[in-house]
Amino acid sequence: MAEAYYADFDGLPSRTNGREAWVYNGGVWREINSASHGMNAQPLSKEAFDQCFPGTPPLPPQAFKDS
Repeated sequence: MAEAYYADFDGLPSRTNGREAWVYNGGVWREINSASHGMNAQPLSKEAFDQCFPGTPPLPPQAFKDS
């Protein structure tokens, strides 16, 4: 399994492992199309992610369970 990395998806905090992608929008983590994420997301380090998106809550328990 590939390790999930942090990203900026069109100004929204996101995480992906290449097969599964999650975006935090409107106070909720939502799973989105991983191909779309791959074309539109800017990878970030954990430090840069925390600086750009302070206070982003953890992913939901179901994230990356099947990957």
